Amino acid sequence: TSADGSPRVVYFFAYGCAKCAETGAFIKAWSDRLGVFVYRIPAIWGVAVNAEMARAYYALKALGVADALDGKMFE
Repeated sequence: TSADGSPRVVYFFAYGCAKCAETGAFIKAWSDRLGVFVYRIPAIWGVAVNAEMARAYYALKALGVADALDGKMFE
């Protein structure tokens, strides 16, 4: 929880993970409905492409378009 008592969730994901694509949409809808803040962290494991995709996520986040392009990144 945050200092004000509102719930916070940490969500690890990878753009190359099909299950992450499914659960990401569910978590987004769930957090919007309940007003829960979700802090997303791209997971980097095993293959080099995950590190590149993590960099892409942080670049999109810095540009303010990560949420808008999230679905496209999973494609």
